[in-house]
Amino acid sequence: MSYLINRKKYDAETKSLTSYFNQVFGILVFTISLTCLSFQDPQKAALFSLPIILALFGLAPKVKELRLVRTLIKEHDDEEEKKVLEQELQGFIKADGGFLKSLTQAPVYYYGVMFYFAVLVSEDFGVWFRT
Repeated sequence: MSYLINRKKYDAETKSLTSYFNQVFGILVFTISLTCLSFQDPQKAALFSLPIILALFGLAPKVKELRLVRTLIKEHDDEEEKKVLEQELQGFIKADGGFLKSLTQAPVYYYGVMFYFAVLVSEDFGVWFRT
């Protein structure tokens, strides 16, 4: 599979993606969450801010190398080879790291998202946080 993916481009794109989620998305989601807590009904404010958060998520940089390989696999004729190539691609992605590695590389992202969902879901969280 490594012959289909340019490792340098892939590494640069994943680093850019991690940086975006950690430095932009995580901080903005946390800031939006704190702003929601200033409203009388934080859950409603968090719900109304959900489209903005989804838009920020959609604006994330894409890993073009993986999209290119997935397109090549999709357009391949032989179904059996498609399965083998898809399994190799999944193995390549999993070998790059798992959840714990992403947690250590983007802690601000995870903290911001967890804080947002705490505001969105729990009324008690907003009361507790204000006191």
